[in-house]
Amino acid sequence: MYTTMLEAYASAERRIHDLEAQLAAETSEKTTAAATLKSELEVHVEELQRQLEAETQARRELEEASIRLEANHTALKQVGSPPFPERTTPHSPLRLPGALYAHHVSTFFATPTSIYSNDPH
Repeated sequence: MYTTMLEAYASAERRIHDLEAQLAAETSEKTTAAATLKSELEVHVEELQRQLEAETQARRELEEASIRLEANHTALKQVGSPPFPERTTPHSPLRLPGALYAHHVSTFFATPTSIYSNDPH
């Protein structure tokens, strides 16, 4: 009976050592996985911070441009610039501002007719 108790005790002790080793291995794996996840999250957070800073800068620049545009618009209103004269092109009823109309007509008439034909010259 004494021998049986010693064998049971030795068996229990081996089982405890086996479980401790298994627990240590699992703990090590989980610690490594947690460290890996933590570093990946840190990289992701840094990337998100860079994106946020870039978006904030872009928003700031957009707001500044909007303020400048509004100031220019207000200044133009105060000067009272004359409106663009509107013209109708000979080819369409489209109404174009004067400068655009002049460009359209000069481009149309300056285009050589040879590009519309099969004649290479």
